[in-house]
Amino acid sequence: VSSGKARSSDIAFYFVHWFVDLAGAETRPLDGCEKFVLRFPLKVLARFMKSFSVVQTLSTTKTETAVLEDYLIESWQQHEPSLGMAPEGEGSIAKMRIVLMAQGDSASILASFEALPAEDKNVLCEEMAVTGCKNQQYRCDASASGREGPSLLIYYAPALMQKVGAVDAGGA
Repeated sequence: VSSGKARSSDIAFYFVHWFVDLAGAETRPLDGCEKFVLRFPLKVLARFMKSFSVVQTLSTTKTETAVLEDYLIESWQQHEPSLGMAPEGEGSIAKMRIVLMAQGDSASILASFEALPAEDKNVLCEEMAVTGCKNQQYRCDASASGREGPSLLIYYAPALMQKVGAVDAGGA
């Protein structure tokens, strides 16, 4: 991908291989199947499977940032219940990423986000809009415009948003 020579079919194959590898990490084939059927929430597994069509567009025509932004917008548009039009402008990437991480009660999560003190909200908006990719930025959100540097991924943020957010959206 980084050389610009990856075909979308190569990317799709790699993604399917990675998916199967998750199941293969179990000691017996049946355990690998059970992992997806019993231990993955259906909503998460369905989003994962739907993301294949977006991820395979990562090639010479789209940057990593553009693919992620397309995925965030598509996830917002397919959200049930509907959240309306995908947000644009400052904070839009933060809102879409938070909703995707929370995987539930999005209206409460978004209301809590909007109720944050301005300084905290600004930090989240800017940090969540940093791509970590040189010369790339989101089209719909210029919160981190011109800012380069590392993009931080809080590894367990989705689990926190899902568990705590279900009980206390403001606390998450």
